[in-house]
Amino acid sequence: MDNARVAKKIQFTQLPIRDKGEPKGSEISFFRRIPLTISGELGAAQITVQELLNLTEGSVIKLNKIAGESAAILVNEQYVGEAEVIVVNDRFGLRVTSIGMHDADKKNPGE
Repeated sequence: MDNARVAKKIQFTQLPIRDKGEPKGSEISFFRRIPLTISGELGAAQITVQELLNLTEGSVIKLNKIAGESAAILVNEQYVGEAEVIVVNDRFGLRVTSIGMHDADKKNPGE
């Protein structure tokens, strides 16, 4: 048996060259159908395990936001903007007030 290895040159097919503009409509339409989860975060609170165990029906958890303050808009748990909480036909909704970086991110970009 011959254990010598022989390297062979491989020919790849040429990929089509496209303009560096926006993807064509048919190519981007695939991405338009990808589902995203959007949510509004009214605020947050830190509690201990003991406080969590003591929660009962009717317990109140104090959030770090003041009533009337804007809510964060999250897409797939990533911050994308701010909104005000509104009521539409007995359901809560969000009215977008700004899209972009959070104030804390503006002060420390890249962190």
